[in-house]
Amino acid sequence: MTGMGRTLYKVRAPNSDAQRGKSGGYRVIYYLVTNERCLLVTIYSKVDQDDVSIEAIRRILAEERE
Repeated sequence: MTGMGRTLYKVRAPNSDAQRGKSGGYRVIYYLVTNERCLLVTIYSKVDQDDVSIEAIRRILAEERE
């Protein structure tokens, strides 16, 4: 993901309940802190929610630092 100042990854995962394949499945956004540590930023269903804004992701990351 761009515009964050760090490398975040966004992957699609299928949702067997939605029966739409990956495009209607889950989005998992995570941040690789170190080779041994990964931080789950958020996970959401495309059926229930549109894309998460960059500002929302920044707020989530700011909460993690507190």
